[in-house]
Amino acid sequence: MAYDLLPGDLYLRLIIVAKARMSDGFCYIGWDMDRHKLVRPVLRKNSCRWLPGKDKDLNVGEKHLFKVRSPELDGISHPHRVNDMFVSYRKVWDQAAKAVDSLDTSDLVDLYDILLQQSHQTVREVFNNPKQFNGEYVLEHSKCPSVGVYKCKRENLRITTGSDSKGERRCEITQDAPVQVYNYKITAVDDEFPDVDSSEDVLVILGLTRPYKGSSHQFTKLRCFVIIVGFVTKSTNARQQKPLSLLYSQDTNDVSVSEVLSPQFLGNDRKRKLETKYAIEDKFISRRLKSEFLETSR
Repeated sequence: MAYDLLPGDLYLRLIIVAKARMSDGFCYIGWDMDRHKLVRPVLRKNSCRWLPGKDKDLNVGEKHLFKVRSPELDGISHPHRVNDMFVSYRKVWDQAAKAVDSLDTSDLVDLYDILLQQSHQTVREVFNNPKQFNGEYVLEHSKCPSVGVYKCKRENLRITTGSDSKGERRCEITQDAPVQVYNYKITAVDDEFPDVDSSEDVLVILGLTRPYKGSSHQFTKLRCFVIIVGFVTKSTNARQQKPLSLLYSQDTNDVSVSEVLSPQFLGNDRKRKLETKYAIEDKFISRRLKSEFLETSR
């Protein structure tokens, strides 16, 4: 089963929740703000890689608008078929560009709160308990998610270094119940360990590599190895917030004040003023996007 979209769904509004290194480019994971699912935006059918200098550079915490090119990805097998979405990039998403005539309060939810609702207590549960999961990889064609969220205490995470010549950064996860120790490669661009108290919860975003044959093509069944593509804590959203003075000086076509700052930071009075301002703009933007929808549907 591919990513679940209705025939009339033309756009995706994504909050970027993870940015990972992928050979000479990046791979992104976003939160679908309308369908409440994790999705991997793909620009090319033969690769999920975004190319530096050619493709739009996205960052964790930003909101972006994409146009769906096809909900079906020919040639993409499970488990990646569950989360991949073939899209074209449109623009930075701001509150004034919403395609509905009402305030979407989900835009104002912190990244941690969103992912917490999707988190699991065991690594196996992240991938929906696949039968042939040995803690390191799942086999190609396994019908399970290719990305998910694992929750644990900071004290259960430890940075290690790979034993090979590359010396890659890895993370050792000690799972409490059932007791299990995992060790995964960190591909997250921001691979610094969360600087929080040992008793604080950390959300570890786990992904799967593309099907791998092995260095000598020794695997008769291709393997999708577990990797860590991001860490999120309660302080993640606070680190991403910008000073109010900087936000007001930004181009209005880039990102809006109310999108970046949470209601708690803005205060209820300021939030209401911003909502009133953008409600007027919403009507005009909505008409434009609806016109595009009708032209595309013809």
